Amino acid sequence: ALARETNVLFNVPVALKAYREDIKAADAIDQKDVARRNTDNVALLKQNDSQIAQAKAANASPEQMNALLQKQQELQNNQKLIVSDYYAPATTRINAGLALITTGQDMLVDYGQNLIDEGLKLRPELRDNPAFQKNLEAARRECAKNREAAFSGEVKDPYQFSGDGTVP
Repeated sequence: ALARETNVLFNVPVALKAYREDIKAADAIDQKDVARRNTDNVALLKQNDSQIAQAKAANASPEQMNALLQKQQELQNNQKLIVSDYYAPATTRINAGLALITTGQDMLVDYGQNLIDEGLKLRPELRDNPAFQKNLEAARRECAKNREAAFSGEVKDPYQFSGDGTVP
């Protein structure tokens, strides 16, 4: 996705197609399955916490403690993946929207804002997320910078051909 964000200014059609594919893939994640996996994993985390407490109380061997702690780490990693899947339909839209806003091109900025609005409609709790707020502000600053550069003539339209048939 980072490469797409970096190249959105120079290959808008390819970036837009990639964003649509990413959104389609995120939307294909079965959220009922995500909820089931979350319930199961949370139960396993609680069970493992209990086993760790019991092992500590029983002065378990270092090998037993390491096995339980390793299991805890695996369950925590699984939880991160589950949370990522839960948020994927929203964050995919938001990330694409942020990248489009950075272009400074009115039509793409509007489309980017629409994608962000869709993402926030799916997961409204993200609106107050500090990372989201920080990224939105950064995208708006980049938007203003790119608009200023385009207005001053510092940036050439990557689709504008020069007289010799090459792309400047």
